[in-house]
Amino acid sequence: MTFEMVEEITIYEAEKLKELLLEKLDDAELLLDMAKIQKIDIVGIQLLISFIKSAEARDKRVEFKNVSESLYEQIAASSCENILGLG
Repeated sequence: MTFEMVEEITIYEAEKLKELLLEKLDDAELLLDMAKIQKIDIVGIQLLISFIKSAEARDKRVEFKNVSESLYEQIAASSCENILGLG
């Protein structure tokens, strides 16, 4: 099942989003639709990295779809695109 991300992943949304993502760890497929994201900060990027690591601990792989150029640039500015598998 695809999980549609919210418009902003910042420090203000991190805690609630973390809870939602952790619930998804039991899903067979971990596909995150990034189409709606307009803004991400370093806390949001750290949250995604943490989610990937939690999934890997369960032998699961996280995939991202619909990563806009703008979102990619925001992630690349922190040099985390390879960690997120976007590089």
